[in-house]
Amino acid sequence: MSRTPDASAAGAVEPPEAGGNGGAAGPEGTGERHGAPGAAPGPGRTPAGTGAHSPRAPREQVYDVIVLGGGAVGEHAAGSARAAGLSVAVVESELLGGDCSYWACMPSKALLRPVSALAAARGVAGS
Repeated sequence: MSRTPDASAAGAVEPPEAGGNGGAAGPEGTGERHGAPGAAPGPGRTPAGTGAHSPRAPREQVYDVIVLGGGAVGEHAAGSARAAGLSVAVVESELLGGDCSYWACMPSKALLRPVSALAAARGVAGS
């Protein structure tokens, strides 16, 4: 089962602009993949995105807080740190907010609440 909702629903904290492509697919249509930063290029080749004026040149980012895990607790920690005026980075390999926001608690409550409200309304005198 694929759990990939649309990207606009995934992030409450915006990621910084990333340098490099972190091993993502190479230039469109080439079928190439770029290795880790500092990896040796093939014979007679220059690593893509490493030139001094390249838009993909790695750059350092400095944060006050780095939160590992963007589940419910990580999301709360990041929000609290941000509310305190700190710069925050969230490291998450899945969805921000964790499963609860997308498949577990919240969607099931959203489906059950109208039924509960209707049952309560039917119990009111005069209806």
